[in-house]
Order: sequence, then structure tokens, then C-alpha cells
Amino acid sequence: SKFDQGKEQFLHYKADPRNPNSLSHNVIWSLFEDQHQILWIGTDNGLNRLDREKKEFTCYKDEPGNPNSLSHNEVWSVYEDQNGTLWVGTFCGLNRLDDRFDKGNKKFTRYLISHDNPQTNKIRAIYEDQTGLFWIGTGDGLYQFDRENETFLRYQHQPDKPNSLSHNSIWAIYEDSAQRLWIGTEDGLNRFDPKKNQFIRYKNISDNPMSLSNNWILSVCEDRKKRLWIGTVSGLNQFDPQKETFIRYREKEGLPNEVIYGILEDNQGRLWLSTNKGLSRFTPHTKIFKNYDARDGLQGNEFNVGAYHKNKNGELFFGGLNGFNLFYPSQKDNPFPPSVV
Repeated sequence: SKFDQGKEQFLHYKADPRNPNSLSHNVIWSLFEDQHQILWIGTDNGLNRLDREKKEFTCYKDEPGNPNSLSHNEVWSVYEDQNGTLWVGTFCGLNRLDDRFDKGNKKFTRYLISHDNPQTNKIRAIYEDQTGLFWIGTGDGLYQFDRENETFLRYQHQPDKPNSLSHNSIWAIYEDSAQRLWIGTEDGLNRFDPKKNQFIRYKNISDNPMSLSNNWILSVCEDRKKRLWIGTVSGLNQFDPQKETFIRYREKEGLPNEVIYGILEDNQGRLWLSTNKGLSRFTPHTKIFKNYDARDGLQGNEFNVGAYHKNKNGELFFGGLNGFNLFYPSQKDNPFPPSVV
């Protein structure tokens, strides 16, 4: 027998049908650790709360006839705002979780953006910017949510207006250090200008290798050197804000796969990318990729859009089709590299 200690470094949680206190479903759509170090996991079948000391999960689901239960069991996004309120985006509506630490009185307040358009209620991304504005990305438009008045202001694609949103299907919302809000859609990257209340679009141009590698944007991340990275369904892109051009990284540069679901920067300044063929660690200054797959202890090779998170301690979380992994990137280096002979 051979025991590989390296595999133990990717802690793996998945559903166990024999254990009622395990994860409720293996397909993971969202991960978020709140200020109380509670890990929330959005799955294909309920919202899970992980007690990491006991390694036990509590699951919240839609209960027919109970308007204070979760609005839908498919949970696409989880986010804690600056006030410590937890927001949950589902396949059918936005939810606010109230009294989450009072075991006898957990309830959800539901918000439907539209009663006529189901795509509008598919909440894929939730984000609060530095000014306190609350943004909701849906299957049919970007919304600014006034939490006090409980109203939604819609931004949508208008074919006759080039400064409108490039597409209504939203997958990523991210604010950089310069307070520029970036919106990733199925047809282009958008930068929102709040003063002019309009969008600047960035798209793939077939004959321009300095443009985006693909228009379907899945993730956006700014690193410590204020470089902006964009994950698409066809490669990783680095944005040059002065020239407004992009540098592309694809399989020929070392990626294991070109679908970039999530991007996280670790405390050493390296990028971790979730793909359809495992995780990839990218070191920007050397431009070297190191790739990990299921053989290294990952939940599987295929990960999911939206299922990535970094907590305040530098721990990284990535989810896919067979549960989720969590690990400290500093533990991923072999302290005793073998000599090459």
C-alpha cells in the first residue's frame, strides 16, 4: 500500500446519504464564510451551514406552505453585507436570513424582483460596493437594491444604446480598488460609470489578439498589484487599464483547461483558478502554471461558476460537482523538492 500525504492537504466535504448531518447535495454553486466564521454553502438542494468544529451541516430548504422558508432549493449565491446581514440568491428570488443564530427562530424574508419574468428572479451574483450600494446580478439584468425601501432599480441591455449593459445575463460583479464596478455577462465585460450612469463595454474582436479572449465572463479579480484578471469560458485575461487591452492565457501557456470559473489571489500573490480540469495555480511574475486534479485529492476535475471564496485567514474554498475543497495555499508546496538527476 502507498499513502500519499499530499492528497490530505485538500480537505474535501461531500454528501453522505448515510449521514443526515452531512452536506445536502454534491453540486455546489456558492460558498461564503461570514464574520462569525460560519461557512455557508449554496447547493442544488438547499442552503447549508457548516459547524467546522463538529463537522456537521445544517440545511435550510424551501418548505411548501411556509413563506418564511427559503424561496427555492437551488442556491446560486450567498453574501454577507457590511451590517452582517446574510443574503441568499436562489433560482427563484432573493432571500434575507433573519435571526440566524437563534436556533428557535430562523426565518427567511423573500424578495421577488418580478412576478412575470422567471429569469429576473434567478439571482446569480450579490455584491455590496464600498459606498454601500447593493447590486444584484440576475438572468435578466443588473439591479441596484435599496434595502431600506425594498425597491429595485434595473439596468438592462438596450440594443440602440451602446452605453447600456452589453447583455442581461449576469455572472459576476466585482469592485476594484479604484471603486470601478465590473460586470461580467454572457456577452462582454462592462465597467459602470456612476457619474454618467452608463457602461463601458469590453468585448472580443475576432481580428484583435489584444481584445478579450471570449465574451462570456465568469469571474473578475484584482490582485495586490492592482492588476485586473478576467476569467472567461475561453481563457484567463489580464487587463491593461492604460492601453485598455488584454493579455490572454490559454492552454498553450500552461492552463489545464480554458474555462475559468473562479479566480482567487492567495497571501503569496499567486492566483488560483478553478476550471473544468482541476485547479491551476498561476504565479504572475514567472507566468508559470502549476495544475492539480482529482488525483491530488480535489472533489473532482469539474468545478462550478460562483463556487469560490477566500476567508480572512487566507483559506481558499472551491466547489464543483462532487462537493467542495478547502485548503491553505501555503501548504501546497513540497518542503522537500527532490533533486533532478
